Amino acid sequence: MKNLYTLCLILVSSGLFSQDYFLKTSCNKKASEIANAAVEHMLNLEMPIALGMAKSALLVDESCGCAQLTISAISSNNDWGSRKTKLSKIDPTSLSKEEKVWYNYQMAADLNERTKIVDAAEGLFPDSPFIAALRGNLNPRDFTFYPEYVKRFPDHSSFAYNMISYGIMYGELGDSDYEQAKNNIDQSIQLHDGPNVYDSNAEHLASLGQYDDALQSQLKAVDYAAWGSVYGNMARIYWMKSNKAEVEKSLRETVDSMMKGIRENDFDAFSEVISEDIQVTMGDSNLGEFYEFSEQSFQDATSHITWTSTDQSDFNFNFAPDMNSVVVTHLSDGSYYSNDSEEIKYATRASHVFARTDDGWKLLHSHWSPRKGAQGIPNRE
Repeated sequence: MKNLYTLCLILVSSGLFSQDYFLKTSCNKKASEIANAAVEHMLNLEMPIALGMAKSALLVDESCGCAQLTISAISSNNDWGSRKTKLSKIDPTSLSKEEKVWYNYQMAADLNERTKIVDAAEGLFPDSPFIAALRGNLNPRDFTFYPEYVKRFPDHSSFAYNMISYGIMYGELGDSDYEQAKNNIDQSIQLHDGPNVYDSNAEHLASLGQYDDALQSQLKAVDYAAWGSVYGNMARIYWMKSNKAEVEKSLRETVDSMMKGIRENDFDAFSEVISEDIQVTMGDSNLGEFYEFSEQSFQDATSHITWTSTDQSDFNFNFAPDMNSVVVTHLSDGSYYSNDSEEIKYATRASHVFARTDDGWKLLHSHWSPRKGAQGIPNRE
């Protein structure tokens, strides 16, 4: 805690914080600078950083209302009770007039009441960047608000430039144009040093299918705080999409491992693709009923078969958008003996559903069915 306090003082004395969003706060000078920086991170949707900054301000001034309101604003909504609990601990009489507006705004029961609060406050504080920002919070998807905010408060508009980039990419502010969106991203970066704008830029690039560039931008966001970063998941998704061939190769190897286990009647080998946390369901190519996979069901399905060959081909991969699951389809050809039968030609089509886990791709479901005019495995009877 002592080191954090020292860091706060260093940042303040170095002049690294942005201009004030509040004309006046209830905090002392140093805490006010830190609290205003917390507000900027909050407006830029960098909530973990905003929380850390707000708590830092309270180390400097434990009665800093702006910091207390920031913490309540980024807490769970009133339905969960967390925000209301935090607000109940704030003495509204100790707040500055602008802070009191924010307090009332958070206490408001519905959008209609919040709108009335903002309408009145804008007349009282026409030069307050924060009160103006509250207007945008009433309807964040109204992209026409943000260009107007930039005109009024150009030095406080990092979040507005970011939102304008989305308005452009979504076609809400004219034709979709990445170069125009990128210009606004650059403006946002010039005003605010934070990770969210790099995350936004990555999202725009990914929407154009430029996953390599998206990954590089996302890694800049992750680099602000790699441990526990809220941006890490998207970096993983962009990596997987930009390295899709490698991911598909690993999945094909997983299927080959499955088939090797089946061909050699080796339950342990097949189990490499099974997770103890997932109940796998199966549908065999004898067109019997679906069943829950187990060691016994594996033996029942394969113990009476002696395989001479198996070969997989014509693979296709259909990933979920978050790349956490995939449907793999392929053809499977080969031959086998069943008890005293002659060699039987085997030709099926197969589909498998895999989930991505910390231990690699694990099976959820598999299904085989005979191809037209061909044969699968025999019935168990």
